[in-house]
Parts: sequence; structure tokens; C-alpha cells
Amino acid sequence: MASQRLSEEEVHVACTEIAAQGERPTSLNLLDKLGRGSLTTITKYLNSWNATDEARAISVESLPAIVALPPELSRDGEDLLKKIWSIAKGIADTELDIQREALKQAEITNQIKVEEAFKFSEAQSMKIERLENVLAEIENQLNESEAPTSLDSDLAETGQD
Repeated sequence: MASQRLSEEEVHVACTEIAAQGERPTSLNLLDKLGRGSLTTITKYLNSWNATDEARAISVESLPAIVALPPELSRDGEDLLKKIWSIAKGIADTELDIQREALKQAEITNQIKVEEAFKFSEAQSMKIERLENVLAEIENQLNESEAPTSLDSDLAETGQD
């Protein structure tokens, strides 16, 4: 079964009750109090309540948005938050140290691979240079062996083979 639609009157009554407790009505605390409705609808009705004479008489703007806590409770709350922060920071620092170590190991591994690639490249470069020298020697030998001898050139001049 669908819940009943929220009425403007219900929101206005809730606003008056919240203001009577010394708090300023907000969309979120109205939603908590009413337990239903959309923030859009609640905000629309809250704005209409703020424009009423009743809201002006209560001086809504002068009401605190949050009730002040007793000093002891505030101090204990701050101590608890500091402990939570300290624990969370310790966990985060430990995780960061683990990640940093993993990155250092990856850097070392990558540096080794780069050095291996450089050595391989140097070795290949030396092989290429040796092969180019061998090729040049072979080309020279080929050119020398194909040079026409004087007998071949004499025959070519006479037209006899």
C-alpha cells in the first residue's frame, strides 16, 4: 500500500515543533522527523513556512542550526575523532608504504630490463657493423674478380670470342 502524500500542513506543523525545540528547521531534519516525503517537496513547503507570520514571529533565522553540545561531550567527541583519525592515518600510511615498496621493486625490475635492452642493442649494433665490414670485403673481392683481364679486353676489341 502506497504511503499518503505529504501535505504542506504536515510540514508546517513539523517546522513549528522543531522551532519550539530551539532548532532551525531544515529539509534534512524535517525529513528525519516526518519519515517520508521527498526533499524537493519538503523544501518547497519549508520555504512556504518560512514566509509565514508564524515563522517570522519565532525568528527562524536566529535559531541555531545545531544545538550546542556540553563542553565535556565536545571534548570526548574530539578525542574520539582524533583517535579515529590517527588509526585511519596509520592504516593509510601502512598501505602507502606497501605501495611505495611495490613501486620501487617495479622500478628496479624495469631498470634491469632497460639495461638488458641497451646491452642487446649494443651487441646487435656491433654485429651489424661486423656484417657490414664482411659485406664490403666480399663486394671488393667480387669487383676484383670481375675486373676484365687484358686478354679479355683484347679479344673484345678484335670482336673474336
